[in-house]
Amino acid sequence: MNDAYVWVEDQTLHVGDRVRIRRDRWPPLGLGDPVGTVVQLISVPHDCCLVRIDGDPEASRVWFFYHSEILPEDLGGAER
Repeated sequence: MNDAYVWVEDQTLHVGDRVRIRRDRWPPLGLGDPVGTVVQLISVPHDCCLVRIDGDPEASRVWFFYHSEILPEDLGGAER
């Protein structure tokens, strides 16, 4: 099974967690390595969060992601 989906099912995200955006989900916006910090958890729709991406020229901008679109940074962003 895909490690990312196992992590999503078995773990809970917290504000402040470091995450990597799955490359197949990331729009090519030239922001470099898609790593960021969870800034808000959203319960509706289910399993969503807002993430601030490192190096974003708009420092206050946040991005909406479903948990299946992100990986915990401690997995090194491995997409299996």
